[in-house]
Amino acid sequence: MPDKSDKTDEVLEKVKTAFPNGDLDGHRKAHEKMIKDIEDRKNFFRDLVKDSLKYALHGAWIVLAFLLLQGLQSQFAIWVNKSVDTPRAVPQVPTGSTK
Repeated sequence: MPDKSDKTDEVLEKVKTAFPNGDLDGHRKAHEKMIKDIEDRKNFFRDLVKDSLKYALHGAWIVLAFLLLQGLQSQFAIWVNKSVDTPRAVPQVPTGSTK
């Protein structure tokens, strides 16, 4: 009757043939590295999107502030021009002629 350890060794040898050079530990490490690379890539793109949205929002605030200042400047200029350019009633000085 075959010994259990012989059978176990035989199965283990067959399993090892499924891995490159029979390196079980190297195979595990390769998968761990693949998983880490995928997580790193996912974190990179998450940070990229987050930073892009942050800078886009900052840019939008800058554009909004610029437009607001342009509008205020325009309104102030209209107000100043109206007060300066508005013709005033000039008193008429009577001339010496009477009819």
